[in-house]
Parts: sequence; C-alpha cells; structure tokens
Amino acid sequence: MKKSNVFIGAVTVFCMTVFIILFSVFTVVNDRDFYPEQFEKNNVARDCKMSLEDVNKAMTVLLDYLEGKRDDISVTVEKAGVTEEAFYERETLHMVDVKALYRRAKATMYFSLAAACGGLLRLMCKTKRSKKECSAALKSGMKITGIIFAVFIAVIIAAVLYDFNRFWIKFHELFFSNDLWLLDPRYSTMINMLPEPLFEAMVVKIIVRFVLIMSAFLGSVFFLA
Repeated sequence: MKKSNVFIGAVTVFCMTVFIILFSVFTVVNDRDFYPEQFEKNNVARDCKMSLEDVNKAMTVLLDYLEGKRDDISVTVEKAGVTEEAFYERETLHMVDVKALYRRAKATMYFSLAAACGGLLRLMCKTKRSKKECSAALKSGMKITGIIFAVFIAVIIAAVLYDFNRFWIKFHELFFSNDLWLLDPRYSTMINMLPEPLFEAMVVKIIVRFVLIMSAFLGSVFFLA
C-alpha cells in the first residue's frame, strides 16, 4: 500500500475522531432535557434559593446565549424572596469567555468534518474508488490515530474517576487566560446551578456517546472491506 494513502487515511480518521468528540460534547451540552433532571437530582433550586422554574429559565438563557440566540445573559429571577438579576457581573464576564471558547470549538468541529470528508474524497480518487483499497488505507490510519486517542480517552477517564475536581480546575486553567471562572458559591447563581456532580454526569454522558458513535464509525469502515 502506498505510504501517501496511509497518511491520508490517518489524517481522515484523525479529523473524523476530533469531529465525533466535539459532536458528542455539543449534543450533550445542548440536551435541554438533561438539566432539569440534574437540577432535581442535585437539589439545585434549594442551593440557589430559587424556584425550580426560575433555575430552568436561567439555564435556558445561558444555552440560548451560547448558541447566539441572544446577546446577553440578563434574566430576572426571585432569589430568597427578592427579585433580582440571576447572574452578577463576574459571571457575565466569564460567560463571554465561555462563548468565545464555545465558538472556537464549534468551528473546529465543522472544520474537522470538512477535512475528514475531503480526505475521504481524496482517498477515493487515489484508489480509483476501490472500496477494498480505501478501507485498507483507513484501517491503517486507525492503527496510527487509534493509539493516540485511546491514550487520550484513557487519561481523561482516569482523571475524572480519580479526582474530578482537580480535572475540572486543570481544564479551566488550560482553556481560560484569567480567573473569572473562580466564582464564590455564597453569591454565584451559576456555580450553585451547575454543581460538580452535574458536570461529572455530563462528562460521563459525553464519553459514552463518543464511544457509541466512534464504534459505529469504525464498524462502517470494516463493513466496507
């Protein structure tokens, strides 16, 4: 097999894997049925001193903001019997950073999908649309990229299981250039609304979804042989 075909196969599989990871993240983050269940499970309304209805309303505002459906996260709720803004200035500034990261990640997801499709088309042209040769190149690519991502996923799972709090702190230190993400639970609606157990459940759901979709992708490649 030509080395160039193996290289294209490896790049294609790599880009497709990146797409599947980010697709798994976005579909879970934007699953609006996920949050109400977690809010009830973790007694979020009690910790936020708000009604469950207001907690869900505030979460909808955050998701709409990330998706570009609104320009701010301003929303009025009743907290401890007092009508006020759900989020204070530090939380608002932090969400500006979160939205910027969200947009970059989404752009990377679409670029990865486009690159994977482009790689597959290039591979088909070089192998003259031979399913056997194309599948062989992709399989060779899997051997190369599979080790990289297997180690990556294993490290993530180990970090989450060993000490999720440390994992979450390192994540923020890696992706944010300031300390706006350090919020005081005595005043922050956001940190009480999105407790650690909720993020743990989210990460687990993302990993499970990734494994299922990746398995389907790998299965389709072997089916082509």
